[in-house]
Amino acid sequence: PSVAYVAVGTNFPDALAAGSAATAEGAPILLTRTGALPDATVGFLEALASLRRIVVLGGEGAVSADVADALGALLD
Repeated sequence: PSVAYVAVGTNFPDALAAGSAATAEGAPILLTRTGALPDATVGFLEALASLRRIVVLGGEGAVSADVADALGALLD
């Protein structure tokens, strides 16, 4: 897939809301913590050779700016 969705793992509505779009695109929904990006999530994203876009779900109230920046850096 060229896109991946990332949502905080402690609150399900954001991930649930993205389910239809992710399914339609054949994209994964990955989990993070609000203030820290898990190594497993980073590893999965790094393994996606076709990845071109990461959609962060829930805004800064759910996923901190630092985590969003770290996700963006994976695309550079």
